[in-house]
Amino acid sequence: MSEKSALISWSDSTKIDGNYLILRAVNSSAYEELTTVPRGRLSYIDNAIEPEATYRYRMTLVDLTGTSSEYSEVATVNKLQNSQMSTFIIPGKKSGDSPFSITAPTTLNPSPITYTSSDVAVATVGGNIITIVGAGTTTITASQTATFDYMSASVTATFTVH
Repeated sequence: MSEKSALISWSDSTKIDGNYLILRAVNSSAYEELTTVPRGRLSYIDNAIEPEATYRYRMTLVDLTGTSSEYSEVATVNKLQNSQMSTFIIPGKKSGDSPFSITAPTTLNPSPITYTSSDVAVATVGGNIITIVGAGTTTITASQTATFDYMSASVTATFTVH
C-alpha cells in the first residue's frame, strides 16, 4: 500500500449471492459509487487517497435480482500524517572492524524500520546490524512503509569505511 491508498475490509456473514457495492464520500461531499466487488472478497484497496482529505466509506450487498441490503456502518479514513524520520549518522569505520548496530532515526510511524546498503561491496545490513565488507563509501537507507495513519518515509546516511 502506498501513502495514496486505504484498505477497506469487512466480514461476510450472509448467504446471499450478489456483489458488494462500495460507496465513498470525500470530505463533506455526498456518497458516490466507488466500485463493486464480488461477494466472498473481503477487502478493497482505494488507490486514490489524497493526504489532505477525509474519506468515508459504506457498502451494501446487492443480490442477483438487484435488491440492496441496508447500508453498513460508516468507516472513516482521515488524512495520512507525514511520517517524518529524523536524520541518522553512521560514524566512519575501518576495514576489519566488527559488525555494529545502527542507532535508528526517530519517527512517529509504528511500522518497522528496514535498512538497505547501496553498495554491498562496502557494507551489508541485516536487521539493524551493519557488517563491513571492504573499503569505500555506501549509502544506508532507512525506510518505513505506510500505515493507516502515516505515509511511508525514508532517510539516508552516508557510511565510509577506510
